[in-house]
Parts: sequence; structure tokens; C-alpha cells
Amino acid sequence: MSKNKKIILTSILLASLIVLSRLLSIKTPLLKISLAFIPTILCAIWLGVKWTVLLNVLGDIIGATLFPIGPFFVGYTISTAITGLIYGLILYKKEDNTYTDKQFLIRLIISVILVTCVSNIGLNTLWVSITTGKAFIILLGTRIVKEIVMKHHGYINAYNEDGAVFDDKENTYYFYNIDEITKCIFEKVNPE
Repeated sequence: MSKNKKIILTSILLASLIVLSRLLSIKTPLLKISLAFIPTILCAIWLGVKWTVLLNVLGDIIGATLFPIGPFFVGYTISTAITGLIYGLILYKKEDNTYTDKQFLIRLIISVILVTCVSNIGLNTLWVSITTGKAFIILLGTRIVKEIVMKHHGYINAYNEDGAVFDDKENTYYFYNIDEITKCIFEKVNPE
């Protein structure tokens, strides 16, 4: 594929990524469900590592600039770059017959597990810890539960010492311990 075609395809995927992650995501007080991983995976399969990292970094920076959810923090951009790196390294098909459908499914599962463990649970928990000043270990437990429950699409953060607090600015509940999450999810109680 020529460089011009790669640039055009990346631009289309970038626009899709921003629309899916910032505008067409489903946001509830407990979670955010988004299909923003689809352009990333498609770019990884079709274009490889370099283009996928570029797509994710530009998507994060442009999305945060045009549709800010909170203050910009470069750590999350690093996480999205590493996510693109993992997907690009594992899923890239240099030729159509590079690997079979079964091999692709195995590669996809491995890449999702790596992204979940490295970026979502590891790095993003570190960034939340840095930006909020809360203990990493406490946040880690809550974020592991979130990843198990929501896999790749959830959004439950752990911050507040009082249990659970609703932040009107970000339209998000913040949790400190697993009991409050369980209570909110399974008993459908609105914490105050």
C-alpha cells in the first residue's frame, strides 16, 4: 500500500476513533462504553505498529483538545501509545495469508489480555494514583474488578475516601472500595 493510501486510511480511522470515543460512547454514572477500540484494531491489522501508535496518540490529543472530559494528562497518552504498540505488534498482517482465522483469534485474545493488563490495569492505575494522590494498591484492586466486570469497555475509577461520590463536572461516580462498587452495581443504589 502506498504512503498516501496509508495516510488517508489513518485519517479516516482517526476521525472514526474520535467520534466513537468522544461522541458516540454510552456514558452512565458508573461506566463508559465505547467502540473506540475498533479503529485501533483495524489500523493494527492493516497498517502495523507505526501507524497504530500514531493513530492512538493523535486520537488522544485531538480528542482531548476538541472534546475535553477533564484536564489533559500525558500519562494517558502514553497508555494509548502502548496500547497501539501492543495491537500493532501482535495483529499486523503483512500479507493476506499471514495467518489463519484461528491464529488471528488467538492473537486477538493475547493482545486484548496484554492491553488490559499493561495499559488498563497497570499504567492507567498508576496515572490515576499520580493525579489523585491515592494509594496505588487500593486503586489497583478496584480497577482489577472493573476490568473483570467491564473487560475492555468500562469506566469505574477509585478515588474518594468517603466510599462513593458523584462528580457533576465529569458525570462520573468515583469509588474507594470494592464494597461500594458492589453495592452500586448489584443493588443499583445511587450513592450520595
